[in-house]
Amino acid sequence: EAYGERDPEGTVRLPFTQSEVGQLAGVAVSTAERVLAEFRRKGAIATTYGAIVVRNLTFLKKIRFSGEDA
Repeated sequence: EAYGERDPEGTVRLPFTQSEVGQLAGVAVSTAERVLAEFRRKGAIATTYGAIVVRNLTFLKKIRFSGEDA
C-alpha cells in the first residue's frame, strides 16, 4: 500500500517488475515468477510491463502472516 498508486476501483499499481519483487523478497526470480503466477490464477494480482496490479488486497493481507500461527 505504501509503494503503490490506488485507483478509484480499489486496485493498487506497484511499480515493480517480477525480478525486482524477487530481489526484495530475497528469492530467485523463478520463485517470484511462480508465486506471482499463482496469485494471478487466484485473481489477486495482474502483471503488466514494469508493474504489478493488486486486485485483491484483502486476499494478500490474509495470507501475509498465515504461516506464523504454527
